[in-house]
Amino acid sequence: MNSSLFEILKSTVASASARKVRTISKFAEDEIVIPDGPYRGSKFSLSRQPYVSVFYSEIDSGKWKRIFVTGPSQSGKTLCAFVIPIMYYLFEHGESVVVGVPDLVMVADKWNEDILPVISSSRYKELLPKSGSGSRGGETMTNINTIRFTNGATLKFMTGGSHDKGKAGFTARVLVVTETDGMDRRSDVSKESDKIRQLEARVRAYGENAVVIMECTVTDKNGRTWMEYEAGTRSRIYTRCPKCSEYVSLERSDFLGWQGKDDVISAKDSSFFCYSCGEAWSNEDRVAANKDLLLAHGDQTVENGIVVGDLPKTDTLGFRWSAVNNLFVSDSAIASDEWRSAYNSSDPIGAERMMRQFVWAIPIEEEAIAEMDVKEDDIAKRMHSTPKSVVPDGYDILTVGADVGKNNIHWTAVAWKKNAKSGVDMRDGDGTGVIIEYGVIPVNSHGIGVDQAVSSAIRQYAEMCAAGWKNSAGLTVKTSCAFVDAGWKTPIIFRSCMNTIVMPYFGRGTGQVEKHKYNNPSGIAGKVIFVGESFHVAIHDVHFAKFVEANVDYWKSWLHARIMTPMDVSGAVTLHRVPNKIEHMQFVRHLLAEREYRKGTKIVWVEDRPDNHWFDSTTAACVGSAYCGVKAVKVERFQQPQPQQQQRRIQQENENRSGSRFFRRLRRRD
Repeated sequence: MNSSLFEILKSTVASASARKVRTISKFAEDEIVIPDGPYRGSKFSLSRQPYVSVFYSEIDSGKWKRIFVTGPSQSGKTLCAFVIPIMYYLFEHGESVVVGVPDLVMVADKWNEDILPVISSSRYKELLPKSGSGSRGGETMTNINTIRFTNGATLKFMTGGSHDKGKAGFTARVLVVTETDGMDRRSDVSKESDKIRQLEARVRAYGENAVVIMECTVTDKNGRTWMEYEAGTRSRIYTRCPKCSEYVSLERSDFLGWQGKDDVISAKDSSFFCYSCGEAWSNEDRVAANKDLLLAHGDQTVENGIVVGDLPKTDTLGFRWSAVNNLFVSDSAIASDEWRSAYNSSDPIGAERMMRQFVWAIPIEEEAIAEMDVKEDDIAKRMHSTPKSVVPDGYDILTVGADVGKNNIHWTAVAWKKNAKSGVDMRDGDGTGVIIEYGVIPVNSHGIGVDQAVSSAIRQYAEMCAAGWKNSAGLTVKTSCAFVDAGWKTPIIFRSCMNTIVMPYFGRGTGQVEKHKYNNPSGIAGKVIFVGESFHVAIHDVHFAKFVEANVDYWKSWLHARIMTPMDVSGAVTLHRVPNKIEHMQFVRHLLAEREYRKGTKIVWVEDRPDNHWFDSTTAACVGSAYCGVKAVKVERFQQPQPQQQQRRIQQENENRSGSRFFRRLRRRD
């Protein structure tokens, strides 16, 4: 061999050998810059949430083929257990990564809101594709599924479902899954035996070298995350008590002080108590305790600062942290949530469920009973004879609802059947409707800023609604009313709705995470100008414009009842005609993203998965039907009880003000 060629080859081999792959902890602190929130623009630091250092050590150990992760909300779970592992294998290892999500509709949100901002804040933004999916000028909607970076690595989104095209032909060594429990929803079990196993099949060719990481907020004891946690290592974090120096694994039962207090201010004087020495920890003590952590697996314990006992015989790490380890939340905030959940909630079951899921990362003790066993396929094939965007004959009431997000506005248009006995202005219908069209309007938050992007998208939505839809004869059917959810970016939405057909709308319910309960007005008084069936119209005391507020629990139940009503019965809601029911599947999954559960006499709406935007927009359109005079079939259990005298007074006030001029004035935009 030529000597110069040999030296070049020798130098190349030496250079390649010199580069060592960093640990995931080193990679994270070297490369990750926080894109938003209170630490925006600062380097990632393990010291902010020390549990991450323990978690990453387990990843680096190579002992676990499968890793299931759960922890509280707002504790960095998505960044640390989902985004950073994806980036680590894409860029540090230069390997392709399969990303599992419950639904392809979720792909755009996960890419635009979670993954892309972190990549764009790092030096790896230079590896983003120059065109096509994932590029700045490429696809940003629900059609993203494959992103090829310029270093040769590929990010492949998959659902594990039978509708996921191209699934079988793609393999990789690394699989990272988010919203794991969303893969195991009840209505899917009969159709696809195990979506998680289907996803894991993508890495099976790599045998013991495969890497599988799955993260999720824990749901119930039968949820996939908790079952895998229990069947795996059941790992527990031990913190070193600043008072007695013993290692203890504190839980919810060790957080005391809020119980029995008369008010939330008194309840804030609460603390974690070390079960070894009985001393209370201050918030500063808890921070100090989390700087010295040990991890015990299975039946292992910690004695004299040493983990003792055998490792469980499993290749699955079940890793969990709780409020004890979440340094983003103070003791007083935890105590406030506990007190309100126990003593100041109209829905104690739902509040308890949220405390367990979102604060302590433990499942609900007793699984609630689902009210309706709705199957996705059954809903997707409920189709009317008319095609998309065509208003059926006899359906002259047209309502539209919209749900606003950072990246998209999801909207739904529903045509309602006119009652032959109805008048001109109060056009009573019987609740029979056809969802004639649904869609997504992009919100270009990354390009022009969130506020301007939301305002621009709402104006586009308003123009679409003002144009109306065509019937089978080609004549325009005007939109009767259009609502947009104003629960987020409220001032922007109110300003954007001025002088348009669109009215701001608030959905209130006991099952909402924000715990906003709907308060049914006793009658027309003050800023309340109309009281309807589980909704009312009022003048906003800040923005001085009309808005609608509705009991969203009632109307979600009403919508689910409509999509369960036989198609040949009055009150049924159907979908527009498409060649294949699969085309409706993503929309239907949104409709079924939340479920109505009963525990005793209590009814609770529970989010099975986060992709519920079309459910919210369709619910708003249903409220619009009542606003326009459709006589809804009542769902009595959500009606707030009212004395007969009060009911008669409300009815009389409404009749006095429900003349044609009043309703025309009510619908006219300020």
